[in-house]
Amino acid sequence: MSSSSFFGKKSVDEEPKGDGVYLTGKKIDEIVQELVSLCEDGDSGARYGMTKSLQDIGKKQPNLVIGACADHIRKNAKGISTAHRVRLLNIINHILEQRRDQLSPHLALPLLQLAMSEMTADSKEVLPEWQGAASTVLVSLGIRFPNEIINELLGKFNVGTLPHYFIIKTLGDFATANPLDVVVRLKEIFARVLPVLASVKQDNMKWVFASAIGQFCDAVMSYVANIDRAKNKDIGPYTFSGDVFPAYEIIFSNWLQAKEAKVRTISIQALGCISACLERETFETNLIKLIPTILNIYKKEKDQLPVTQGLNVVLDVCVKDGSRVLEPQLNVLMANLYPLVCVIPEGNNSNAIKNYNELLRCFQTLGLVFSDEIATFLLEKLNSKQSSDIKMRVGGLALLKHLVTRLVKQFEDKRGLLVTGIKPLIVNEKELRIKRELAQVIISMAVQDYLSQEGGETLVEFILINASISDEDVDKDRELRSKEKEPNPNAVTLEELRNLCDNILNLAATTIDCMHGVLYPFLLEALVNPKYSICVGTICKAVGHIGGVKRESDDSNYFIDFDRAVNLPKPQSIIARLMVILNAPLRRGNIGMNALQAMKSLGPILHPSICDMWDAAIPKLVNFLETNTADFKAQTWEDLILRLLAETIKVINDDDWTAGYANQLFTQIDMYANDHELKRVSFKHLGLTLQKLNHRETVRTKLEGMIGSVNPNNEAQKLGFAQGMGYCSVTHLDMVLEKLQNPPKPVVEKKGGFFSSSKKPADGPTELNNATVLAYGYVAAYSQPTLITARIDVSIINHLKPAMPKMKSLAQKETLLKTIELIAKAMHPSHLKKEYILKQRDDLLRQVISMMYTLPSNAKGAKPEEISDAVLNAALQSAINKIASFYSIPQIKDAKMMEGVNTVFTSLLASDPTIECLCRIFLSVEPVVRSNDPAQRERATGTVLFLLKKLAEIKASDLDNPDREKSFVACGNTIAMLIPRVTDSVAPIRQSAVHAIHIALYIDYILKTNLDSVPRLDSVRELASFGDFRNRIDTEELNEQFSIAHEMSRELSKLVNRDELPQLLANLLVGLTDVETSSTSGACVVLNGMIKLRGGELLAKVPEIVAGITKAMESISSDQTMNGTLHTVQSLAHHHLQPVLDQLLTSPIPHATFIVKSFHAIGEYRFKCKMLTWNLARDDSLLGGTIDHLLDLMSNGQLYEDKSDVKGKEGLFNPRHIPMSATCALKEILLMEKVQGYMTDNYGKVLSHILLRIGSCNGLANPDAAEQAVSTLSQFAERVEDEGVLAAANKDGIFGTMKAPNFHLGVAQYVSAVCRFHPEVKEELCQVLLPYLKGNYVGQKILVASVFAQLVEFSGGNLRLLDFLINRLLAGLVDSSIKIHCIVGLGNIVAVGIEDGNKYAPTILDALLSSIDDRDDNIAQQAMNGLAKVFGMADEQRISPILVNICHRIRPAFDKDNNDIRAASFNLLGALFRFGNGSAAEPFYEQLHNNLPAILVHVDDPNAGVRTSCRAALRTLAPLFREESVTQLLEQQLDPSSFFQYNEFLNDLSKLLVECYPDRINYYVMTSIDYFKSHWNEIKINATALVGFILTNLPVEKRKACNLSPSLFTKALIALLKEKDPDVRKAAAESMSLLYDY
Repeated sequence: MSSSSFFGKKSVDEEPKGDGVYLTGKKIDEIVQELVSLCEDGDSGARYGMTKSLQDIGKKQPNLVIGACADHIRKNAKGISTAHRVRLLNIINHILEQRRDQLSPHLALPLLQLAMSEMTADSKEVLPEWQGAASTVLVSLGIRFPNEIINELLGKFNVGTLPHYFIIKTLGDFATANPLDVVVRLKEIFARVLPVLASVKQDNMKWVFASAIGQFCDAVMSYVANIDRAKNKDIGPYTFSGDVFPAYEIIFSNWLQAKEAKVRTISIQALGCISACLERETFETNLIKLIPTILNIYKKEKDQLPVTQGLNVVLDVCVKDGSRVLEPQLNVLMANLYPLVCVIPEGNNSNAIKNYNELLRCFQTLGLVFSDEIATFLLEKLNSKQSSDIKMRVGGLALLKHLVTRLVKQFEDKRGLLVTGIKPLIVNEKELRIKRELAQVIISMAVQDYLSQEGGETLVEFILINASISDEDVDKDRELRSKEKEPNPNAVTLEELRNLCDNILNLAATTIDCMHGVLYPFLLEALVNPKYSICVGTICKAVGHIGGVKRESDDSNYFIDFDRAVNLPKPQSIIARLMVILNAPLRRGNIGMNALQAMKSLGPILHPSICDMWDAAIPKLVNFLETNTADFKAQTWEDLILRLLAETIKVINDDDWTAGYANQLFTQIDMYANDHELKRVSFKHLGLTLQKLNHRETVRTKLEGMIGSVNPNNEAQKLGFAQGMGYCSVTHLDMVLEKLQNPPKPVVEKKGGFFSSSKKPADGPTELNNATVLAYGYVAAYSQPTLITARIDVSIINHLKPAMPKMKSLAQKETLLKTIELIAKAMHPSHLKKEYILKQRDDLLRQVISMMYTLPSNAKGAKPEEISDAVLNAALQSAINKIASFYSIPQIKDAKMMEGVNTVFTSLLASDPTIECLCRIFLSVEPVVRSNDPAQRERATGTVLFLLKKLAEIKASDLDNPDREKSFVACGNTIAMLIPRVTDSVAPIRQSAVHAIHIALYIDYILKTNLDSVPRLDSVRELASFGDFRNRIDTEELNEQFSIAHEMSRELSKLVNRDELPQLLANLLVGLTDVETSSTSGACVVLNGMIKLRGGELLAKVPEIVAGITKAMESISSDQTMNGTLHTVQSLAHHHLQPVLDQLLTSPIPHATFIVKSFHAIGEYRFKCKMLTWNLARDDSLLGGTIDHLLDLMSNGQLYEDKSDVKGKEGLFNPRHIPMSATCALKEILLMEKVQGYMTDNYGKVLSHILLRIGSCNGLANPDAAEQAVSTLSQFAERVEDEGVLAAANKDGIFGTMKAPNFHLGVAQYVSAVCRFHPEVKEELCQVLLPYLKGNYVGQKILVASVFAQLVEFSGGNLRLLDFLINRLLAGLVDSSIKIHCIVGLGNIVAVGIEDGNKYAPTILDALLSSIDDRDDNIAQQAMNGLAKVFGMADEQRISPILVNICHRIRPAFDKDNNDIRAASFNLLGALFRFGNGSAAEPFYEQLHNNLPAILVHVDDPNAGVRTSCRAALRTLAPLFREESVTQLLEQQLDPSSFFQYNEFLNDLSKLLVECYPDRINYYVMTSIDYFKSHWNEIKINATALVGFILTNLPVEKRKACNLSPSLFTKALIALLKEKDPDVRKAAAESMSLLYDY
């Protein structure tokens, strides 16, 4: 067909430039051709970019791109890959969809021919992806040229000849896409199709013909639906009935029987579509065969979705207008479809899920007309005995659920039938999966108000029963499933079923209004039904919600007549249930909150009197639960509920009502047979209720019932019963005691024969059980004190005593002890509010003691074992413990016992009369000497005195023995043990202690001294003062006791030799933690006195003593003792300051509080001791020496570990502990206000060393070191009240910076603040820090250099200091470790002002300029930063000659790999702004434009810091561009506070560049193209974007004047399409899309 006949008359302008190719004659042709040839890239991103670029160009040049794609396919028909061919066809189709109207008619014919050729390329084989894409192009073309496309397709479809597969498929797709144009020619199409149908043999052809015919029929339906837009309004749904019926017959008769499944399934779909076009009579005639045939195919097909979809179409036609044409086949249909719909798909098989939904829709469609039949059929299937298959029942229920929600109108009159129909399943079903489906059916029915029908309550009960599955059953089920070898992932667990039913009940109550009438008041029955106890929380929630809604809306059905509603529980029963379950508020179902809500909602109907009280109290209880759930206080909560119950009874104030409440509560006790906690609560509540009740007979019967209901062996029930009895005894004491004394006898069976039995009470007295025994205790504790005192002996203790010996088990003994404890507390004067003597107290006490010491007897025939030292020591300790336990009972007289113990000890000492033996005894006695019981201490001290006397006698009689011991080697230990007792609060103890010390010294004296005769104790002159101490120690005046202790310390200092002194002091430290505060203070006085007098001898022992003191401080609780101990530390420090400090510094970091106090004690100017009246004189040397020592340790010596593990992780040094500890100690001393003067006087020295410590902490493995140093600096500033410095530091985060690797920045900022507020210390800082500039530690050198660099800023006006600093910094340039910091300092010269700064400017400029090319990028960066600052003050005349040179030198830095140096180079360029308007303005203007492309590609640099610097520099330089529009755009879009989008920025800027600098466009483009070779892909991408935007915004009329070379930039962009990086290829393609008119 010629183009003229195809399109009509040709126009000259519409002529294509070649054979189906539309060329512009521009470079865009090459771009498009390259994109077309490369668009099938190996990378998905690049592939997308090129495809998108072609699509975008196609929007502007649709003919060009479509022609290029078509031409590429045509010319490379054999060489192009299928994927590439498909992509190009898809691009053509995409452009056609958007620009179909712009397609050149002269291009359409070749395109149509190409698409047709591609679609029919292989007549033997069908290639869906390739030929399908060509078919899509034809369909898209057909939207604009429908008749032409149909003609072309029919031209390839000769009458009587089978066409190509895609010819018929395209016709079908075209009919779907454009039904209005296709249907009018459908007769013509059917004329070609129908004759060849019978000759179709291949399955794929059958498939495509069947599909197309179905599409034709769908098109007819669509045409009829849009008849208002149709060309021929005479066409109706049955117009083509005669045409499609032959196709129907062939498909039905032949193709439905095809072997290929796809053919069969598409045939069914086609038959469904054809059915809609058949005349009604024809359709109904063929329906008799069609339905059975479709149903039969189900048995053959694996993929049933098409079959079901076709069946659905048929069914829709069948039920149209309410027709019952299907009635004869209805039963067959349902019988065949039901097994299919019962197979619920599992997993993610989308086809199976779709098929299942279609099957559901089949039944739904049938239900529109046959609802009665469907309902009857379903119920029969569900209740059939043959329906034993679980899957069938589950499927049937799922179908019922679907129909209930879809056929609302049709099932409206069948609701009762359906509810009744599923009741048998509800009652009998055991399978969990079916129960789950039933639950879902019930909630579906609930939404449609089915449950209001008769039998609906049975369905609700089903939900309640399954919501009440116990935790035990759930755990068993979980355990069984865990043991399954192959667990079923779709199995339903008990837990899932329970949770589902919980949710259903909740939803029914809270979201389905029609369920309110069903659930209320029915749920009140469930509330008190024990079989629903597990879900009682959910029931309460439902009741609370419904009741609340009815109460708030004043619903007429809210109030209940409980007398007439005989099935409902009474109000007392409901309240009793709610009150009890409230005591388990955190159980499943959030019982607490929900029960409270239910009570609040039901209050008015339960009793009118309680309404107001409950409304006020319940919100408070709710708040308690909400605020205490995490740390729930169960006992407090129980007490609150008891109070609520008591208040409820009080407010109602009706004894008959209370009696009824007691009856109901008692009736419910058996409900909690297996819930011991709630049964305990029930007993308590019943006891409290009986307390408020005056009906004595009711009280009597309920007490008997409680006794008969309790399980005495259960702890919870026993306790609740006992407490309940106690509550009741408050008002019914005698009745309670009577029932406890004469409990009802248990009933036993009497067997009268094989077939008969009877019951009678058991014979004999009833023994007390654990519950009854404990009840006596609570009765005594709770009953009125005025009544219990008269009954305690006769009515309680006399009934307990006979049972006591019989209570053998541990549980019985514990119960009895608890009862005795309760009786004891009840009879205590503090409880009775009067003095009272319990007559049988001693008997109870003896009973307690006998139980405490009842030990199992040894087995008979056991051989006695030899007693070892360990056993002996254990026996001694046991004896002491035994004595101690008896001493705690004041009524027991212990003189004989004490005498016996002393006799035992004496015997042991006599058998081994050595000091070692005595020490073993003292080792056991010593804990009792320090006992917190004064009686125990008195007896133990007496024992020590007694034993020392005996030892003195033994040693005195043995002096002639040459082998005797030569000294009392344990004298120091013994004295140390006794010294705390010298100031004991008990006078006899003090006397014994002083006497014992006297004798211990006496023993030591007689052993050491060669005596002819043994002197009497009082006659030893050296010990004479101790006799005086014994006489004076009786005083109760505490200060006098301390004075004696102080005097004793002087005497002991004289008597104790140098060898024993450390031992005495070390053991005396134990006394600092004595139980008696006065004793700890006394020990402290002696310790301090001896150290003060003898401390100079203790140099070698200082570490040990200080360690002991600090260890004791851990346990000291008395402020007085702590102060005295700190005084001791200070006293020792007066003798040995540095050793004491060194030992304290070994303490772990952070220092404990007592270590901190120790440093304070040493560092204070004046130390006051609360115990003593003397003060230390001001001692500046102690504070100064302490500070100097700490500073020295922080800055000098060995700061890091020097062993093999010198470095820790990542090569960082490990800090030594001592410098770290010294840093902490300095901080702790700085906490004292009293050091402010010293610190102020030595401000510069202290600050310098703290800064040095910060420097030496840099780069350490332990970050705590830097943290401590910075914290110390902060504290120093606070101590000297450096408010200005602190404010600056806190505002700028300086302290945080000091802890980081770039600490020098924080130091510089801090020194800056110091210089502002303390300018007088600048020179002192220099003097102290100067030696460390050449020190051994790099961190210290860096710090000094940083401080000097910062001081430069504050040296203006002080030329001497400035000269000192500049010279030191210039000299430091040779040290690579500090060179960078020296450069920073040199750059700071600008701060001193132009006048002083210019004196050094030449030297500094030379130094900085020489460093901008340094191999170290960081140094080069700082040099640039410094130059940027110096340029701000430098004389313009000096800079102008070298300005261009500077620009050339910094230009290479723009593309350095180092991010910081790139950022610095842009900063430096921005700093040159100052010289842009002077004598160097023109050269700099040229440099500005020369560097603009480089700046623009780095505006979106990969590094954020570079981006910021670059944007800031460009924004600063904006005014120098000499164009207001450019300046304004740069300032606005580069404003840091505004949103920045790079491509938008380039697009906007390129428009202005084109407008304002057309003569420079060529340079911009060519320079940007140079960046196509950058080693950064991001820069390449930015450069392509810049080139693209400049070129696309350059008007055509200006292009020639710009001297652009399209060939050059086109070639460069095309080259980027072959880059390795896919992102670059993608970016190049995107930029190419902007060049659509080049």
